Amino acid sequence: MLRAIGEGAAVGCRRFAQPEDFAADLPGGQFQCLPIPGQSFLGTLRVVRLGDTVIQLAEDGAHIARAAFDPGIVGLVFLRRGHGVPPTLNGTPLQPMQALLAPGGAEFLAPARRAF
Repeated sequence: MLRAIGEGAAVGCRRFAQPEDFAADLPGGQFQCLPIPGQSFLGTLRVVRLGDTVIQLAEDGAHIARAAFDPGIVGLVFLRRGHGVPPTLNGTPLQPMQALLAPGGAEFLAPARRAF
């Protein structure tokens, strides 16, 4: 998935039609994505690795996610678009212009009824 662009640096981009395949490709934790019946899932995962630092931008369709980042990793979750029903993280609705931190070792549940 990643293509080296220099010493200790790599980039990659993949597209997914199935949420299970999307979850299997996410680095840095344990991730499960389940489809929502009657909703489509089209996901894109972009990754930039600079030494020990990994930045990933995940754009995904309707799904229910259960996730736990590995200890020592912190996830920053935010909306890129503000349409449709906002996803929730452990019961907290994620609104436009808001970001939530997901610390390593903590499990979170995020149903996303539409793509975000």
